[in-house]
Amino acid sequence: MKYLNKIFTIMAVLVILIPGCRKVYTPSDLELTEYAWELYEAGNYIDSYTWFREAMVVDSVYQDARNGLGWSFGKLNQIDSSRFYFIGALQMSQPRDITANVRHEIWAGLTFANQAAGQDSLAIIFGDSLISDITDVIVSSTAVWNFSHDADLNHLDLKLSLATANYNLGQFGLAKEHIISILAEADSTSTFNADTASVQGQMAIAAELEILRELLD
Repeated sequence: MKYLNKIFTIMAVLVILIPGCRKVYTPSDLELTEYAWELYEAGNYIDSYTWFREAMVVDSVYQDARNGLGWSFGKLNQIDSSRFYFIGALQMSQPRDITANVRHEIWAGLTFANQAAGQDSLAIIFGDSLISDITDVIVSSTAVWNFSHDADLNHLDLKLSLATANYNLGQFGLAKEHIISILAEADSTSTFNADTASVQGQMAIAAELEILRELLD
């Protein structure tokens, strides 16, 4: 089926000749989007952008196609366009044929995009929304979140982005909390403490953020 989908999406329209009639096959929004994600996962972000756009032509309100455009533009460092498509995707409904929680992926995308754009307050709003949604309130434990199209991108990267955004806004206590949370899962042998009220402590937080970027890269 995957092979057939790839054929269908490579050809914008497949004409099937049958004796006595002529039928036109138009790939579905799902087929086009699946192929676009294959290109994205292979690192072909310009091509993935093209095919996500094709999916939008077929169905202008297909949420995962617009989500894909947001991620593709992000990889191409076109942050304003990335944010534009993510915001548009928030207005759309979860596709019934997608198992991943697309809204979670949009929130994550908006966290990374806004933080990259220097919009730290917005990054925190969307990042906190995702963290809150995957947290078990009863046991106060954050569940695992992974981007369905990049196994290396997960909730730890999200927390690092939140820690950076909080640090940039002078919210050093929150930045420290995120750092400790990341270390508890990513490197249980490490301990971290810093006096958030002192310049030395704030410098220690900044240094630890750099260490974590290398650790999670």
